[in-house]
Amino acid sequence: MYASTTMEPTETPGAGAGAAGRAPIARRVGAAILILVLGSAAGLGVDAFKHAAIDADVRPLLGAWAIPAAAAALAASGLAAAAAAREVRALRRGEPRGPSAARARALVYGLALGCAFQLAAFQPFKTALFHVAAALGLGLFSGAVLAGDGVSRRAPRLVRALDVLLLNLCLVAVLGEISLRLLAWRHPSPLLAQPDATARAYIETFRLGPGEIWLGFPCNRGGHYDTEFAPPPRKTFAVASISDSFAFGRTPHHHHFTTVCERELAGAGPGVEVFNLGVNGIGPREYAYVLEHEALPLAPDAFVVNVYIGNDILSHRRGGLRVLLDRENLLVYQVPRRLLGLSEERVRRRMGAARYEPETVEPDEREVVPPERLALRFPWILDPAREVGTFSVETYRRLADDRVRFFATREPRHFEGVCHHLAEMAKLAGDVPLIVVLIPDETQVEDRLWDETVARLGLSGLERDLPQRVLGEWLASRGIPCVDLLPLLRAVPPLEDGWRHVFHLRDTHFNARGNEVAGKALAAALRPHVERRLAGREPTPRAP
Repeated sequence: MYASTTMEPTETPGAGAGAAGRAPIARRVGAAILILVLGSAAGLGVDAFKHAAIDADVRPLLGAWAIPAAAAALAASGLAAAAAAREVRALRRGEPRGPSAARARALVYGLALGCAFQLAAFQPFKTALFHVAAALGLGLFSGAVLAGDGVSRRAPRLVRALDVLLLNLCLVAVLGEISLRLLAWRHPSPLLAQPDATARAYIETFRLGPGEIWLGFPCNRGGHYDTEFAPPPRKTFAVASISDSFAFGRTPHHHHFTTVCERELAGAGPGVEVFNLGVNGIGPREYAYVLEHEALPLAPDAFVVNVYIGNDILSHRRGGLRVLLDRENLLVYQVPRRLLGLSEERVRRRMGAARYEPETVEPDEREVVPPERLALRFPWILDPAREVGTFSVETYRRLADDRVRFFATREPRHFEGVCHHLAEMAKLAGDVPLIVVLIPDETQVEDRLWDETVARLGLSGLERDLPQRVLGEWLASRGIPCVDLLPLLRAVPPLEDGWRHVFHLRDTHFNARGNEVAGKALAAALRPHVERRLAGREPTPRAP
């Protein structure tokens, strides 16, 4: 525990008009710095008020808190201005209130509480929202400056207790975050995953181990869900397919879209190999890293980058203040949240809201299953009616809500990050053809799910196909081929219950039906390149 004295120690003021000259220079400089801080806080409060009350980009993010936040920012500005005016008068009287440890701690506490506002209510991180949070924190500091002397004299024990409490809370938060990050560095795991980590570190956190079995098939030595990749030189037409958890999904390797693509192109000359390079949980930034460091050394004849609309659009947002002020990057927030989520989901399954097929998830029951036995081992492959939901009903509804909020309310400028990484990958690919596959979210494919989700959120006027339109236009302008799976999946005839059943039940990944559609679409996109290779012609260069 850390103890302290009162927040505002008693100061002996100077006397008379001539005291200004006799006041120590250090006290006058300290007073000037305090006035500058308070003046800046007043200006920041006005700026925060404008954001919360007027800014059309910020008000929707604040929602119902927009008006209270605007009022609080205005009040914070008034407190800062009043405190600054009082300090100016004291300086003119020759009674400058010099710097003190108590005031320094009060400033730290104010900024810490501002960060707490940011992490608790103003998410995801946005600079304008940070201005609002910082203004509120500095407003609390300004209030402490105004009330410090009086409160310290009337209730010294309360002030000391508050001082000790806030100091220890700050220390626990900072030391807890440092400890968890050191643990994550020493023992990487999905529980300790940090979005602000380097691309390589983030990939290694989620990469499966060599030989680890998923749905009856062992990963290769690189931890990818495929057979060992044939090194160059080779006789086949080789394709490097890069993706996130869609490289695994909820379907055995024999029914995965990369394997379906290989079978579709089996009769094309020497044959086609599709290298399935994928790691759970990664995004466009990591795709570029995999392409450069793992796909390029394989010297493929084509690259395929699979972009999932559900979470790849904004996953590039890393760095800067976001590292500390976006709660998705803080382990002291994420670790308890992840543990609580796992616990709640287990309870829901135990109560019968949802449950896993035992043979699909229990590690001790994972074994290599040959293709001819897959239907017996995983009977839901051929019959979607036998699928058991991956998530509980409540959890999947929350996922659907988040996905729709995520992609259907975006503006074209929000796609700049993913476009940046796609342009980086196109540059790395050079003259080797690069194809981008746009994987839709299930809410975009299943009409009933979309209607239920939009009604639950109370939203209207959403453009359901916005991501495909924006990314499709951008890719076309760069001459990068694009395979949009959305119209192809919507074209799948519904089954008797009215659902198309191309995604696994209550899961964001394809089932065997969806993988079949994706594999055939990818084969159709690759066929011209394979035929051009057989004819001995060079690939057509992309537009610069």
